[in-house]
Amino acid sequence: MKQITIRRCPVCSNIGSLTNSVVSSLKSDPDTRVNVIDGAKGEFSVEVDGQSIYQQAGAMLPTSEEVVSAVKAGTRVRSAS
Repeated sequence: MKQITIRRCPVCSNIGSLTNSVVSSLKSDPDTRVNVIDGAKGEFSVEVDGQSIYQQAGAMLPTSEEVVSAVKAGTRVRSAS
């Protein structure tokens, strides 16, 4: 079972929306467990089984599809944005 941890800013609406979309896409997979944790202001980071696949650097966020694809493939997020 993949253990996904998402740390997100608890007050940023755009990060909250991204988090909700990622969780919604992943929750139907019975081999995936998603844990959302309040992080620092402006934070959005994703770990799969303890390995970082995305850590926000700058103002650009990945799309939900980019995050979900990376989670499923077990690779780092490659943002086209």
